[in-house]
Amino acid sequence: MYWELAEHAPAMDLDGDGRPELITWFRSGGAHCCSTAMIFRRSGTRVEATRLETLDAGRGIFVRLKGYSRPVMRTSDYSSAYLFSSFASTVHMPYAVEIGPHGFQLAARVMQADRAGIGPSGWPSF
Repeated sequence: MYWELAEHAPAMDLDGDGRPELITWFRSGGAHCCSTAMIFRRSGTRVEATRLETLDAGRGIFVRLKGYSRPVMRTSDYSSAYLFSSFASTVHMPYAVEIGPHGFQLAARVMQADRAGIGPSGWPSF
């Protein structure tokens, strides 16, 4: 397996420290697989990297949501791919992550519903 740089996005402040992070996407080149987001950020005199393997979901999208202080990445969970049907018929669940002090973490506030029976509050603008 090999990895190639597929794309990079404009640098933006993802963790709220006022400094932009470099956003890159790598892919393995396999059918339906595999994409990885790599975020590079400065910490003092060092450069730290954090990654999230989005696998079949491909390149996620960083978006700014109304009322949310930092950009979040919208992606999907394809962990049940091929489980009950073909890949094209696989049900996938969208989710949002953000950059925290130790790398990617679930953007819990975005994922919470305002009331029972509806999707997350951030979904209309997501």
